[in-house]
Parts: sequence; C-alpha cells; structure tokens
Amino acid sequence: MSELGELMRQQMTRGAEKVFRTQAAIAQEKPLRKTGRLIEALTTPSFMVNMEGQSVVTTADIPLYIRFLDMKSKGNNKIYNRVVFGVMGEARRRIEYGYTDEIAAQVRKELIDAGATLK
Repeated sequence: MSELGELMRQQMTRGAEKVFRTQAAIAQEKPLRKTGRLIEALTTPSFMVNMEGQSVVTTADIPLYIRFLDMKSKGNNKIYNRVVFGVMGEARRRIEYGYTDEIAAQVRKELIDAGATLK
C-alpha cells in the first residue's frame, strides 16, 4: 500500500473509532433500547477499513435499528446520520486538505532517494 493510501486508511480508521465513541456516548446518555445490544455493539465495535483501488472503504457491523433511532417518531436521537456523516466528513476533509505538507515531503524524499538533485 502506498504512503498516501496508508494515510487515508489511518484517517478513516480514526473516523470510524470516533463514530463509535460518539454513538456509544449518546446511547449511554439516553436509554434507547433495554436489551443492551446497542451499547455492546457500540462499545466493542467491529469494523474494517480497506483500500479498494484508489478508494478507502469502511464497513461496520451495527444493529440495523440504529438508523431508525434518528426518526422523529422514534425520538429523533441524532445517533446515526448526524454522527456518521459529520465525523466521516471531517475525516474526508482531513484527507483532502490536511496532508499537503506531508505529501510534499514524501514526494521530495522519494525523488531524492531515486537520485534526483533538488534545490
């Protein structure tokens, strides 16, 4: 995997971990289900972040009903859409705009390692 691919994978992994932490905090603050299955799924997350071509793909195992907890008729708990799209959007922006200096330094290092003379 390329250095850039690894940086992307790291950012998405951090994002997924933050999603689960945030969702767990919301679920513990508001008793959303009585079985404890939601809290267990959020506090012991199961997810993978993989590179597929030039894309980073994140998959997670979550109880299906968590998506319905955002519906107004179910209490509008803001536990899924707001958290997932907000946090993963931050991760995407860090990938897009946050690595300019690191990438430039890596390209410079690779050119020097390949024998280029740079000023």
